[in-house]
Parts: sequence; structure tokens; C-alpha cells
Amino acid sequence: FRRVLFRSHDQWSDDVASALHVNVNAFDCTVESSTCVGCKFYRKCIVSADGQHPVLYHEQDGWTLQEALEQTSQAGAPDGSLLMKMDIEGSEWPLYATEHTDALKKFGQIIVEFHGFHSEENHPGYLKAVKNILDAGFRVVHLHGNNWGSMYHYDDLQIPEVLEVTFANGQARPDGCLSDQVLESLDSPNNPNADELPMAHLAF
Repeated sequence: FRRVLFRSHDQWSDDVASALHVNVNAFDCTVESSTCVGCKFYRKCIVSADGQHPVLYHEQDGWTLQEALEQTSQAGAPDGSLLMKMDIEGSEWPLYATEHTDALKKFGQIIVEFHGFHSEENHPGYLKAVKNILDAGFRVVHLHGNNWGSMYHYDDLQIPEVLEVTFANGQARPDGCLSDQVLESLDSPNNPNADELPMAHLAF
């Protein structure tokens, strides 16, 4: 199960379909098709449940996450059985802020790229979105800053302007996140010609 803005090639979906031998549902209303051989492509964007944040110029081409589950026959999937990767260029914030936790609980892992941390006027909405994910039983298990962007600074704190976050069902990480970021073997710079962004230390 996937919602992503496709570019020239959809390698992640190809890899998931091949490695896990599962059906991958891909959604994007801004392109005509997907390059993924093992995917079922839907020309739909996943939008917020409140109906207030459609994709510009594609206002009639949106499904909520719950509607996407229903349209792909996944509404009855056991809680924690699905995997979702999402990169929707800022639309993730209102989506996660308004989506019912019952739909979120269908997923065992959610991989999402969060955008726009420097937009301070939107921080209350960002807080609501993250709180909704945590209230659905998820915990942060991995962080990676996208080095095509820079760091947003607030007083003596800093965070990547674009941050990749992996959430897992809380039972998979009962002790929560580590206090210091760890780069795994599969991590690599988004911009191969630039250094990784500074490593995270989480203040508690």
C-alpha cells in the first residue's frame, strides 16, 4: 500500500513487490501511470479526511486514506498488517492531523517524508498530525534528514527542513526511540554530491 509522488522511476515499490512478494497499491493523481511492474496503480491522490485540503488542479481526484483502503479491498485487513510509504510534498500534515486512528492502525509501519519544518505558522498543525500518529499506537524507529534541503534552526535546536521518518507499531519498539540517531546500512544521502545532514540527538 503506497501513496507517493512519482518521478522518473518508482524503485521503492519495485523492491517491495519483488522482495516481499506482495501486491503494491500505488496512488498519484498528478501522473498518468506508474513504472512499477508489480503494482496496481490508481490515478488518485490520498487527501485529508476533512475534505479541506485537495490537491491543486486535481480537486476531484482525491481519496481519503479510509476510502483508499475500501477501494483496494483492504478495509478489513487486520490491524498492523499493512505497510505504507508516503511522500506527498507537504500534504501529509493535514492528512495525518485529520485521519481517524482506525485507518492508521491498519498499518504496521508508516514511512513518511515530512516537509516544511521551517514554516513556523504551521507548527500547531504539525503537532496535531504527529500526536494523531502516536495516539494510533506508533513509535518513531528511524530518522533520516533529506540533504537536498538544509537545517531549520529554532533557538539552540535544529531539525532538517525535510525529514524522513519511519513509524512502527508500538509493540515493535516498546522502549521508544533511541536518544541518538543511527545511520543504517541502507541509508544514503538523497543528494549524492553533498554530505549527510547533522546527526540527531533527541532531547527528553
